[in-house]
Amino acid sequence: VLSVISTIRGTSTTHSIPLPLPKNKISVVLMNFSRPRMIRESSMMRTLLLHPNIDEVLLLHANQENAFEFVHPKVKNINAIQHNREMGLSLRFFFCQIARNEWVLHLDDDMEFAKEALNELITEYSRNPKRIVGKFGRKFTPGNSYNGYSSSNTHKHSEVVLTKYMLMERNTCSAFFKYAVVVWNDVVLKNSAGPLWNG
Repeated sequence: VLSVISTIRGTSTTHSIPLPLPKNKISVVLMNFSRPRMIRESSMMRTLLLHPNIDEVLLLHANQENAFEFVHPKVKNINAIQHNREMGLSLRFFFCQIARNEWVLHLDDDMEFAKEALNELITEYSRNPKRIVGKFGRKFTPGNSYNGYSSSNTHKHSEVVLTKYMLMERNTCSAFFKYAVVVWNDVVLKNSAGPLWNG
C-alpha cells in the first residue's frame, strides 16, 4: 500500500493507494487438526476462496475425529491422518511439494485476516520471492533455553518466520527434508514435548 499525503485548504489527509497485485497464482496449505469449526465458520476460508491470486487450497485433514469434506472447486481435501502419525507437523512441507503453484501460503486453522492484509503480504513477497515472508517473526539467540528460539515477536528482518501465516516458494518445502536430519537429535529427540516437529 502506498500512502500519499495531500494538503487541501490547510488540512492534511492521508490516502492509501493499493499497489497492483502480481499475477502469480498461489496455493494454500492449511492443516485441519483440532479446530474444524474455525475452517467452516471463520472469515479465513471466505477471504481465501474469493481472493483472485488463490486458486488452490490443500486442506490437510490430520485428525480422524475432526476430518470433514469442504466442498469448493478450489479446495482439495487430503486425508493426512497417517502422514500426521509418521511426520507430525512437517506434513505441511510434505504436501506443499504437490502444490500446483510455485508460491505457497502456509496457514494455521485459527488465522483470520482481511483481504487487504493478504494483499499486503503478497505484494511484499513479490518484491523478492527468494525468501520467506510472514506476519510473525522470532529472534534466534544461540544458548537460549529453548534451542535459541525466542517467544518475542520481531518485525522486518527475522531469522525465524512462523508457519502460522507465511508465504514461500514450493521448492523451499523440499529443503525442510534435506536439512531436517541436521537438527533431528537436538530438536526432536532431546525436546520431545508437544507435537512432532513443533517449534
